Amino acid sequence: MHHVRRGTGAPFLLIHGLGGSWRTWDTIVEALVAQREVIAVDLPGFGRTPPLPGPPTIAALADALAAFLTDHRLTGVDVVGTSMGARLALELARRGEVGATVALDPGGLWKPWERRVFSGSVGLSIRLIRLLRACCRSSRAARSAAPSCSRSSRRGLGGCLRTRRSRSCAATRLRRPSMPPSASSCRGRRSRVLPEDRPAARS
Repeated sequence: MHHVRRGTGAPFLLIHGLGGSWRTWDTIVEALVAQREVIAVDLPGFGRTPPLPGPPTIAALADALAAFLTDHRLTGVDVVGTSMGARLALELARRGEVGATVALDPGGLWKPWERRVFSGSVGLSIRLIRLLRACCRSSRAARSAAPSCSRSSRRGLGGCLRTRRSRSCAATRLRRPSMPPSASSCRGRRSRVLPEDRPAARS
């Protein structure tokens, strides 16, 4: 698993979200490096890390991270994750693989109707991206391609909206993890900060 490791002191793991890479943390890495040894990873299938051989489920990604921690003698490391990375941080905390945990806007802890909306919107986005790529790939020049892409994308988007939601990107059904006492979960107005001297409570 590709990663960047900088600084000295107690190690500190950073896990990016969906569609990101270790560079998600560019704006804060230098400040963190001044106090801690920072390890920022590219998750499997993102950045410079090859994808997993099987489906990239939360469990499979957490397994890969746990193996990375073992290989680099980082088990028990403090961790911060954002979005999907926050969900993975909570899963690692639930397994006892990491220490103090901060989850910034963790993804996947949704109600059934939220999962349906997420799945449908992502499915439409994937269809639109594929349509635009196919349109622009067939154009010989960027300037002449722009109007064609615009007209075709509008027709294609209308077709997407009339079809059933895509089955190619179904949201993974996730259980709410039982977080350890030293975990903080920040999610909009429903943020929860859990001090180390108090048992964790589910939000």
